[in-house]
Amino acid sequence: MADARERTQVELILQDREGQIAAHPEGWRDGTLSYLYRTDTILIRAADEGLVTAVLNELQTRPRREGSEDLDRVGPRDVVALNVDVPGEYRERGGLIGLLDDVGARIGVGRARPEHLLYVCGHPCPATEPEEVSGRSQPTHQWPHHHPTHGGGCCCRRADAGPGSDGWGVGMLIVDTGLDHPTAASTPWLADATGDQDPAVGGGVIGAYGGHGTFAAGCARVIAPRADVHVSDALIPAIGAEFERVVARKIAEALDDLVDRLTPDILVYTFATKTHRDAGLMAFDALYDERLSTMKGLAVLAPAGNDGWSERMYPAAYPWVGSVGALDASGTGRAQYSNRGPWVDVWAPGTDLVNAFASGTFTTTETQPPEQRTFQGMARWSGTSFATPTVAGMVAARASARSMSAAAAWQDLLAEARASAVPGTGPVLVP
Repeated sequence: MADARERTQVELILQDREGQIAAHPEGWRDGTLSYLYRTDTILIRAADEGLVTAVLNELQTRPRREGSEDLDRVGPRDVVALNVDVPGEYRERGGLIGLLDDVGARIGVGRARPEHLLYVCGHPCPATEPEEVSGRSQPTHQWPHHHPTHGGGCCCRRADAGPGSDGWGVGMLIVDTGLDHPTAASTPWLADATGDQDPAVGGGVIGAYGGHGTFAAGCARVIAPRADVHVSDALIPAIGAEFERVVARKIAEALDDLVDRLTPDILVYTFATKTHRDAGLMAFDALYDERLSTMKGLAVLAPAGNDGWSERMYPAAYPWVGSVGALDASGTGRAQYSNRGPWVDVWAPGTDLVNAFASGTFTTTETQPPEQRTFQGMARWSGTSFATPTVAGMVAARASARSMSAAAAWQDLLAEARASAVPGTGPVLVP
């Protein structure tokens, strides 16, 4: 049976998008949740529109291109969204999912897919809720030349300093819930990080998933304090989730908006989902073909997810993405909550990390009864979505230290980790 935390998190998402999304399988409360998806939408590549439309007409589904003016602008150019009326005969076969299985049987699995909902690192999500720490707590894996207690910023961030193993000259785009600007401004290792303001933080209150992007950015910057970091708010902080086309579009928009001041060398995803028939994410296939594949030297990293299973999760399972699992608190073994399998490339610290967080009160959703916790700019948190920016910081540090591209630095670190794999765990990267 799905545990209480999993039910709480998924039901929060389902309630927020009532009628728009469904869970597969339908009986997930008594078993295992695979993924969340839009109930009436099929995604296809533009070249397949005629073929898929013909098959859907044969199945009496009345396919039509999505008509909303706003939604017409969503997603990569090569992805077409078709709204369908799912016939009643499919009610006993999972509705849209049963229909897609019939379409796949006729033209091939994966040519027509549901639109998946992407959410911050699976369920429970994240591995723990943020925990209070002392106001004097220092961040985990602090860069050795970084002195946050000196005030006035970090001594290594002088504009005239040359390149070193601190991320100098490396750009990083983190796709998350945005950045809390007041927290970043008062945190030495985040003082000049940029990003969309996290709307779940304000007025002394921290909402669900508020501060997630800030914490993730902190995990990268304590290791590479001079990397140029920008945090996107592609995931809705209130539920930590968004549809795949919206996220893909926001990534493309962020790349366009940053072109004049920052060319991302590292793209960090902090979300994960299982996909229909393990076919991947249609919008991310197109995003890679249209944009990411043309960015030479780009390293893309994503979390394995926090489900504790071996099922492939996307975007981490793509061959062009570096997938990161989390180590336990000892730093040597795999965390129990972390997903695992041959598709996971490396394991990195992700449990009981301490880093920057918003200030204010936060009410838990996974404890019964709910608890009110008070934070003063720092927190302790766990999850593969934090192990991932930790690795991103290491990639930035290696790239700056050896004057190589981020992609080359990632391959360099991966080769070292594989050569000295920890028995029973696998390739491990520790700052």
